[in-house]
Amino acid sequence: MTRASLGGAALEIPFHFGRAQQLSLGADANISVAAEESGQAPNINAISAQRSDYEVYLGYSAVLTRSFFINAVGRLVVRQYYEGGRDDISEILALTANYRVNKYLTVSAVSTLAASQSNQSVFDYNVANLGGAVAFSVKF
Repeated sequence: MTRASLGGAALEIPFHFGRAQQLSLGADANISVAAEESGQAPNINAISAQRSDYEVYLGYSAVLTRSFFINAVGRLVVRQYYEGGRDDISEILALTANYRVNKYLTVSAVSTLAASQSNQSVFDYNVANLGGAVAFSVKF
């Protein structure tokens, strides 16, 4: 799929609580002006490549100790497809926990929950990734 955007606009307002906590409110919009199907399977006529996304989110970060910090982000996304009359609303919650072993190594665990409602039932779903992933970040 080829996708061209007219552009996006984003706004984020951070609120700091002391040195260790932050709450962020944000909004994002991505307006599509042109898109075409890639021609690769599955070629389902009901799936439109051209859509615009409108999103609001709330994020929280806290440094609990010198080595341990957490993040949580909740997002609400509205996707309007230009063909087929399809509109989707998605709710997404992402949680991360990070442990800094030393100044070069951080271990992170990630978990996500998501739900999508659509006016076309085939695109309704709920999904959870409770096991998450463990990532090792090395700085040098």
